[in-house]
Amino acid sequence: MKALRLFLIISLLLMVGCTGKTGPAGPSGLSGTPAVNTFQATFQNGVYPTSGYSTELDTWLNGASGTPTTASPYLEINTGSSYSNYGRILVKFDVSEIPVNAQVVSAEILLKLNSSTNVGLSPVTIGLHNFTSDTNPGCHWTINATWLSTGLTGWNACTGDSTQQQEGYINPIIVSTVVFSSSVNGTSGIYKWSIDPSIVQSWLTSSTNNNGLILKSEGEFGETVSSVDFYPYNDATAANHAQLIVTYQ
Repeated sequence: MKALRLFLIISLLLMVGCTGKTGPAGPSGLSGTPAVNTFQATFQNGVYPTSGYSTELDTWLNGASGTPTTASPYLEINTGSSYSNYGRILVKFDVSEIPVNAQVVSAEILLKLNSSTNVGLSPVTIGLHNFTSDTNPGCHWTINATWLSTGLTGWNACTGDSTQQQEGYINPIIVSTVVFSSSVNGTSGIYKWSIDPSIVQSWLTSSTNNNGLILKSEGEFGETVSSVDFYPYNDATAANHAQLIVTYQ
């Protein structure tokens, strides 16, 4: 009898069904931050972005000469006791391949050392500088630039500096430096300088802002004579040309 009663109760429960309280909802997941795409552009004559790229220009200014130094097989940074011993390098890249609305994250310039380099007893600290902000068209140099001329007009047209030392057209802020000692004499390697992203960003804003960069010894005055030499834009081997690497979003 008890067994029959238990069977009827179980059957009734199965027919009616059981209802329980609904538990609390689990926590909602946080929305993830969308990934930011990062791109990298490399510029090098005859190599990047394509083998047809040829709009990187460079030359060097010889303090002892009023004539263009394009005949030299190297780009030279020279030191000594007076301006007539100095040598400075100018370099400029066309970056129009980068979208004008891009946000530059980082940038660096790479130069390949030539084995003709001859550093004396004292190390040479080579600093990277931007040009002054003057955008006078006459200030945009060519490969025919000299110590006293942009190749188009005198440097004094840009800054009013007509002295032979010609410091006026160089932005005094050092962007980055690389130190070379006599241990590099007779060697050939690639050396890099970092570039403040804001400098490259300004090149994207307007092509008239892009007057390139200057590399010079930070101790030109009173140094022993040294020469740090790099391959130029028109070297027969494309892999020796200067490079600019830009990371952007």
